[in-house]
Amino acid sequence: MMNLRIPQVRYLAAILATISLSFALYPGNSSTDQSSKVFNFLYFFTFVSHYGAQFWMTFVAGLLLFFNLPRIWFGHVQSKLFPLFFCFGFVTSSVTIATFVSRHKHGDDDVFIQIVALVVSLGADFINAFLLSPVIVDSMLMRFSMEKKSGKAYEIGFTDLSDLLMNPEYACVNRTFRLSHGLSGGINMIGLAANTFHLYYIAMTNNV
Repeated sequence: MMNLRIPQVRYLAAILATISLSFALYPGNSSTDQSSKVFNFLYFFTFVSHYGAQFWMTFVAGLLLFFNLPRIWFGHVQSKLFPLFFCFGFVTSSVTIATFVSRHKHGDDDVFIQIVALVVSLGADFINAFLLSPVIVDSMLMRFSMEKKSGKAYEIGFTDLSDLLMNPEYACVNRTFRLSHGLSGGINMIGLAANTFHLYYIAMTNNV
């Protein structure tokens, strides 16, 4: 099985995002019909891919895995999915912004509001990919390793951790995980809301 090197994935995501955003700031002079079609394709592809991944991970995959896998298995799966999911969102958001900006006049107030919404989505993925997900993954794996001894790690879904919480070391790791995971979830919902706002704009105006 391939051993994913998450730091390298983050570096690659940062490079791709930088290239995309640089293109948005300095789009050049190309305005042919062919390039316009390519931009439209990239815009739609990256936006719907990002939004679909957000919706699936937030409302389907996470809950499905949590209620059907032992806690430790769920944790190991999430430790791989979380960083990749947020890096994927960071890259696709960057391309969406780049293609959207290149196709619209900057003086339009409606366009400016949509750019702000897309930047909010991008910022949410940046925070989660580069700041919060490393903390979440590290604390989660430490937490589950401590739960192995008590057998709690192999239970499915919600479980009583009151005995483990009497251990100060476990309580500290658990607190770090819950705070970082809760913050990450809230930020992810902000990004999803921003993308939903942009989706509404597309549906109502058909202005892409």
